[in-house]
Amino acid sequence: MRNILSLGIIILLSACSNLRSRDNQNIKIIISLENKIQNSNVSECEKSLSIYRDIAEIGRDKTRKINYLTFLEDQMLSIDSLSNQLITEIDGIKKMLFKNGNEKVKLNEIKLSKFRGQILSYNLHEVVDKLNLNPCEDVLFNQKKGEALWKNYSLFVKNLLRLTATYSVYNNHFSFSPRSNYEGNSFEDKLKNFKKHLSSSKANLNDDESVLKQLYADLYRPEFTLNEDDETVSLNEFLFKKTTLIEAISILTNLQNDILKAKNTSLQHIQYRITSCREYPFDTFIPIITGPSAVKVGEDVEIFVRFGAYDSNENPMLTSSGGTVWCDGDGAGTIKFKAKKGMNKFNGKILIKLKSGEIRSRPWEWSVYGAE
Repeated sequence: MRNILSLGIIILLSACSNLRSRDNQNIKIIISLENKIQNSNVSECEKSLSIYRDIAEIGRDKTRKINYLTFLEDQMLSIDSLSNQLITEIDGIKKMLFKNGNEKVKLNEIKLSKFRGQILSYNLHEVVDKLNLNPCEDVLFNQKKGEALWKNYSLFVKNLLRLTATYSVYNNHFSFSPRSNYEGNSFEDKLKNFKKHLSSSKANLNDDESVLKQLYADLYRPEFTLNEDDETVSLNEFLFKKTTLIEAISILTNLQNDILKAKNTSLQHIQYRITSCREYPFDTFIPIITGPSAVKVGEDVEIFVRFGAYDSNENPMLTSSGGTVWCDGDGAGTIKFKAKKGMNKFNGKILIKLKSGEIRSRPWEWSVYGAE
């Protein structure tokens, strides 16, 4: 059942696995978790807006000539539109569920500027009949809204992967057209066939392979799975059959969260194409100053100031021919040693993980003179 649901929704379903266990305490747990996911959804929306604004700000800087910047902005907007379309469809299903259950729950709508989008949230404490099963049965099964949802979800995954992988830069054109479904009896088999298809495509494997694999794994949902009775059922039946209105809203809110997180994974990766060094995941810069630590009065002095780049999410690995080595953060490492008389020579390597997962190394060396 890997990747069917996030941990939060697994807790939601296990908390109320049958009608008799659906007491007020369990309902409160579900509502509390759903509210936290709502807050997370708002944060994800704000994050995507921030990512887009960073690129738009670069576009307004006329001193930086980046020929493909307009295309990257359009690429971001296409991904935004794609995800918002599915988010809106899920919001529509929620409204139908409330209406079908004759529930008048207050709607909180938070609109976002420029980078198109909105997020709808509800106070589930206002639901009167918290154990009502009829809305799910009618809306998601009789009206087949659940079947349509998973069909459109599959298209979303396919198009998100395509949009993330397809672009042109420096006269190089990269593209990938994923399949709607990959052969295999398990998630591992399907992922293996996805990787095989990806490796034979025109995608930019150096820069994009790892994020495309991540998106596929994060968004994977099986068409069929086993229920508690070891019966093979559709994903729609597994999630929503004999489900209360509150449980269904919670599951749908969590699905929106998965969509928004995947959207931001893609947007942030596109942002790296501007703010990082191509296959290197550098996203932060720091000044590095080197020079003598002591000089005579009146002596000419040279101080060198450079920029250093590093990945704020992962420290580099550092090796040394001597001394004790540890990483301090901020992309820096420290080597501690007791100086001996004469020249103390050290050398080693800095190892950096690329976005593809490959490890690259650069040699370094330094000498310190120990005087008595």
